[in-house]
Amino acid sequence: MICPRLAGVLAEHFAPVMASVRLQQVSKVFRGAHGEAVPAVRDVSLTVADRELLVIVGPSGCGKTTLLRLIAGLETPSSGTIAIDNRVMNDVEPKDRDIAMVFQNHALFPHLTVFENLALGLKLRKVPRSEIEQRVGGVAALLDLTGLLDRLPRALSGGEHQRVALGRAIVRRPKVFLFDEPLSDLDATLRTQMRMELARLHDRLNATMIHVTHDQVEAMTLGDRIVVMDAGEIQQEAEPLELYLRPANRFVAGFIGSPPMNLIEGRLEGGAQFVVPACEEGTEALRFLLPAPVREAIPTDAQRLILGLRAKALQPVAEAPKTEGDYLLPAEVELVERLGAETLLHVRTGSLRLASRVEGASSVRAGATVSLRFRMEQASFFDAATGKALAHPNPPPPDTRVNLKTVDERG
Repeated sequence: MICPRLAGVLAEHFAPVMASVRLQQVSKVFRGAHGEAVPAVRDVSLTVADRELLVIVGPSGCGKTTLLRLIAGLETPSSGTIAIDNRVMNDVEPKDRDIAMVFQNHALFPHLTVFENLALGLKLRKVPRSEIEQRVGGVAALLDLTGLLDRLPRALSGGEHQRVALGRAIVRRPKVFLFDEPLSDLDATLRTQMRMELARLHDRLNATMIHVTHDQVEAMTLGDRIVVMDAGEIQQEAEPLELYLRPANRFVAGFIGSPPMNLIEGRLEGGAQFVVPACEEGTEALRFLLPAPVREAIPTDAQRLILGLRAKALQPVAEAPKTEGDYLLPAEVELVERLGAETLLHVRTGSLRLASRVEGASSVRAGATVSLRFRMEQASFFDAATGKALAHPNPPPPDTRVNLKTVDERG
């Protein structure tokens, strides 16, 4: 673990290096087996501020790792420019870009000790022995590796392997750190621990970091700012809670959040009602009166809409008479996930399958029927044709926003 008493070591040995990263209309096209164009990154423009921890997240094949490799110089852009610290890097060799990359595969040399693995890059750069010992000692203290310096990699745990890989990057004092899914091979407990370690490490090094992951919890926990990618394009870039509360489109709404946002397609009638057509014989269409702020935000020519509700906005309630503003629907519980502090109910109403989040434990069992209350004041709406967001609920006051890094560290 990183100890507060090491602040002096950091101040002495790891003064932050000023660096920003800027991508302008960067694209990368590969060639398929028959010579066809296979675009991996499409016209990406992005600025990573000095000392920012930016997380790039998205499903497999979305282009996030290719984008990281373009920044590192391991791939050459088909078009566009990449600049680090205001210097264009398109034709600069990877070794001359002053970046350090940590991969999913830690790639430690099995025949070298921890000290030798940490020192190898410095030796290749002809750094004096006395400085190597000083810098490796500082990194070992920072990452709690001091007692492991004489061990070979086979004698290390998975978390210790990861810390050595991080240390090998830190000891170089690069301008930019690039992390390519470094935690994905760790078990759940160790992954949580290493997320906190990375967050603390960024705070102490005060360095520019770009972290790629497919794990949205990891992204929400670590990122000062998050970039969501799909099909080689940036879908949204924002702070974590902005992504969660105000997704820019249907894809982000369905990707960010665990469980993802419930998405229900329907149509607008009379400019005031959202109608979900009956999909099964013998059932009735669902009709929701839209709140006034939502009616004002949705364009008058909009027809097909998608209603988005987070799981917490769908609450099972005791059977009660329906009153104006309440939308109570009977739903069958198909699966119950008991997570301790909360319970997730996966329910079915008509042809719709939805997720509901309940605080604390719940006695509801699979097969039960519940009355599901739709809290429309928390609804988002998206254009069914384009997927773009049309309306969101008002965000909470600033003093109620939660720092997700703090939450993760508290457990």
